Amino acid sequence: MNIGTNLRRLRRERDMTQEDLAGALGVSFQAVSKWERGEGYPDITLLPSIAVFFRVSVDELMGMDEVRRQEELAGFVVEYARRRGESDGSAESLDRAADVYRDALKKYPNEWFLMYWLANSLVSERGDEQLSDGCFDEAIALYERIVKYADNAELQIQAQSALAGVCFRAGLRDRAVVEAQNLVSVDDREKLLATVTRGAEQLQHIQTLLARNAYEIFAISRFAAPTDTYVFDTDDDVFGFTNAERIRILQIGVDAIELLRDEGDYCTMPFRASYCYRSMAELALTDGDVSRAIDYLERAADYAIESDTIPDGAVYTSVLRRGFEARSDQRGGTLDLLQRIECYPDYPEKAELPETRLRERALLLTIRDEPRVRAIAERLRAAAV
Repeated sequence: MNIGTNLRRLRRERDMTQEDLAGALGVSFQAVSKWERGEGYPDITLLPSIAVFFRVSVDELMGMDEVRRQEELAGFVVEYARRRGESDGSAESLDRAADVYRDALKKYPNEWFLMYWLANSLVSERGDEQLSDGCFDEAIALYERIVKYADNAELQIQAQSALAGVCFRAGLRDRAVVEAQNLVSVDDREKLLATVTRGAEQLQHIQTLLARNAYEIFAISRFAAPTDTYVFDTDDDVFGFTNAERIRILQIGVDAIELLRDEGDYCTMPFRASYCYRSMAELALTDGDVSRAIDYLERAADYAIESDTIPDGAVYTSVLRRGFEARSDQRGGTLDLLQRIECYPDYPEKAELPETRLRERALLLTIRDEPRVRAIAERLRAAAV
């Protein structure tokens, strides 16, 4: 039960002290203090009086309404995932999936996580070809509202970061810079918590900080090979790195996240590591290095298969990530890589491919029939069954 937490919230909402509430209920302020600390509960005969005083139901006072609300929110997430899984990838079908969150917000208009999930479903979880009219405007408005009014500081930080990214993607470059400058450093907070806490809590903050820093190296390394993103120019004269240098930087990024893994443990983000090796293969092909490109495709397949076979609820065992739940939320890498290696066999019957996919397809067509590439495809096909 959350009686203590709810009492504190209701009392503070009315700008009352513990002494004020104690006087109104005819009990000592020490009793109110114990209730709020969770060291005891009001007598059951007092619950109706407390509920009437705060003009709430007994269920709400005891936290039962919150339990039902959380169950319903979880149901929205499941229904969205179901609709998205059944979509054909078009903007229209993804909009129908997003309608789950739109409809949910009609019932819970001030539920900040629903707003965040809806905004993500509109832009962050879509490619350029999957955006419908108004996606950017709707997502920006939702992120702005969260940043301005939400009562969850961590969610505000996430929304602020997402807002900067969406503005950049929408072509609002100057605003993206401003929004990025408004970010509060999460790393500074984790460093302080890792210093001032002790025991299991301190260990958790240290592990989080190590993982976040490793991820930052990994994420920045991906800027070196933007072969299929919407943001960067891949022309050497513009970007500043040769293809060989981009490959090396990407490898450093993958090595950074591998530092968190002991032998036999799960990689922290195998789906993204597979993505990096896929980019490395494309860069090697651009330079005409077929053997090396196939080496990278083999590594991409290793990580894609690992990503799709992490059991739900699996826990890391390595010393730097021990106790954290392994990432099992990024499925589909095996089928995605197989489709790319086989050069989109349904094309051109399918909708027109984006320019970056066309470039990748043209490169992979040159090696599709190589024995090692066929072996990779067969391994991916077997893993996808």
